[in-house]
Amino acid sequence: MISEAHRLSRSAVIDPAYSAEKLSPPSLFADENPFWHYASGDLELFYLEKMRLSFIREKRNVGWYGKFRPIALRVVFSRMFDAPVSIVFQSSGSCSVEQNGVSLKVHAQEDGSFLCEIPCAGMVHVTVESKEIPALGSPLEWRLFRGNGIEVSAERLPRMKSGLPPHREEVPEFMLCPERLPDGGYDAGREVFGRIEADSVEVPHLCAGESRYEAANENPELSEQDLGMIAAGDGKIRSRSPVAFRYFRFIGAEPENVRCRLLFHPVRYRGAFAGEGGLTGLWMRSAYTLRLCMYNFLLDGIKRDRMPWAGDLSISLLSNAYSFADASIIRRTLTVLGCSGPEFGDVNGCVDFSCWLTVCHELYQKYFHDPEFLRRSWESIRSRVDSLISRCDSDGFLARDLNWIFIDWAPGNKLSALQILFYMSLRSAARLADRLNAAAEAERWNTFAARLKGSVYERCFSEKMGLFRAGLDGSEEYTRHANLFALLSGMAEEKDRSGLLTAICRDELPELGTPFLQGWELLVAAEAGKLEFFRKKLDEVWGYMLEQGATTFWEGWGRYSSEKDYCAFYGRPYGASLCHAWSSGPAFLLPRVLMGLVPEEDGWKTFHCRPVRNFGNFCCTVPTPEGPIEASWKDGVLMLTHPDSLICLDK
Repeated sequence: MISEAHRLSRSAVIDPAYSAEKLSPPSLFADENPFWHYASGDLELFYLEKMRLSFIREKRNVGWYGKFRPIALRVVFSRMFDAPVSIVFQSSGSCSVEQNGVSLKVHAQEDGSFLCEIPCAGMVHVTVESKEIPALGSPLEWRLFRGNGIEVSAERLPRMKSGLPPHREEVPEFMLCPERLPDGGYDAGREVFGRIEADSVEVPHLCAGESRYEAANENPELSEQDLGMIAAGDGKIRSRSPVAFRYFRFIGAEPENVRCRLLFHPVRYRGAFAGEGGLTGLWMRSAYTLRLCMYNFLLDGIKRDRMPWAGDLSISLLSNAYSFADASIIRRTLTVLGCSGPEFGDVNGCVDFSCWLTVCHELYQKYFHDPEFLRRSWESIRSRVDSLISRCDSDGFLARDLNWIFIDWAPGNKLSALQILFYMSLRSAARLADRLNAAAEAERWNTFAARLKGSVYERCFSEKMGLFRAGLDGSEEYTRHANLFALLSGMAEEKDRSGLLTAICRDELPELGTPFLQGWELLVAAEAGKLEFFRKKLDEVWGYMLEQGATTFWEGWGRYSSEKDYCAFYGRPYGASLCHAWSSGPAFLLPRVLMGLVPEEDGWKTFHCRPVRNFGNFCCTVPTPEGPIEASWKDGVLMLTHPDSLICLDK
């Protein structure tokens, strides 16, 4: 039975594959029982490498940022047996079995599996070698033998319905018939991602885009994606690569039976929000924006780079937590970003994204409570944090090898903001250490964070202005970034918070450049009681995009005079992404701010529910690991239900 919030929000559904009751499209897994075993991180790296090769083949007009460790092409899987036994297993490559240093015979079966007789009790090692990725298929649980007596858990996934190993399976498809327009073009009705197919003897030229303006472009050199069409046999044609689009048309031929073969990660809309004044549609489009960007990982957008980015993840992780609660795709994203260890440089090649990654790990634990994943990721987290500390000067400031400081697409000095973000990362790292009882690391990182805070206040805080300066040199430049991060991180002293909030809610400081940080800005302001600013900015940024006909939310922010203006980015006429996951903030902001639903302990074990007044009536369903929280605020009365294992601290 669906919740009241699901029922009331159905009229605003934009997703053609929407379902609140089951995974849609259906899962490709045959069941839930673990079967395929991989070395930790290698499956994620395999997906990433496929994306990189696609990136190169499609010749997109952006770079591929960050370096990652290679996939291990030889993996040893280990298991202790208590007695003689026959084992049957599958392998993605050549395999051998040994016990106590003695090789055992492996017999190939007609169905492609292998049979091996284990003659006695003892440790058995199965070695799998593959030029793409080693994988072991077995219903038994296996661990990875790392040498020196060290073993770690293998990553385990169920069988696929296709019979293929998971790494050879593609993302599920969903068919959609577009509307034929009077001018001969086609409209998918909303932003989508996938391949365009049709029946045609000739192969036409495809023009496609996220807007009518982009779809009018006939110059492939200006396109941000591969729009090549190919013959698919039997009189059918299809686009060579998946395409981000809403509108498209053909030149040179008139294909028939035109259809869209869309790619959708299987999800269920476990969360929902319904409110007044357009808030229902705002939430639904935010969730749909995120859903399109779920493709093996939580990606930044569907048109241009299509990459996992650690900074973007901080917003998309939260939006996921309140809408789909898909923990597995968050784990995959954190895992693959963690495979860009400090020996390969910064995460995504960007120093502030190295800081954001640790913050994302803490957010994941807060919303999903996954201590096993934290233990598995701990060495990666620890080495990254200590690597950042090793790049600091005597004041504790990040000072060396700062090749790229992003923070936001906005001008201005960002060194002060970087240090405050680093402080937030250190504090997150220390709290993660506390979760693992790693007292030495927690104390060391908290001590370093306290020292850094003192240095930032001494060098960057202006008592006269009551603000943090943008730089470290004492110059009187002030931006939103440093002051927002001081509030978000908890660095700002209580006596300074009111002044910082006042400045954030006024127009004196330069605007932020992206809905990414504007999402954080709205959260900080609203949770400090600045609800007028919250509503105003919600309308200015996301409401404006809706006024322009957006079905998903854009990468950049601003007021534009035409489609031509808002489609341009990076100095290129069609460079803007009109479906960007870091702009999905309302998917978490509306239930978290308006209903005040936020976890206090990991996995929502204890949580708050503090609805705000003056936003009319609204209701929401928020998924948790223990089941849904359902809350309704109607005429000043709160109705709240939740699993018995959870405790609301505000009753």
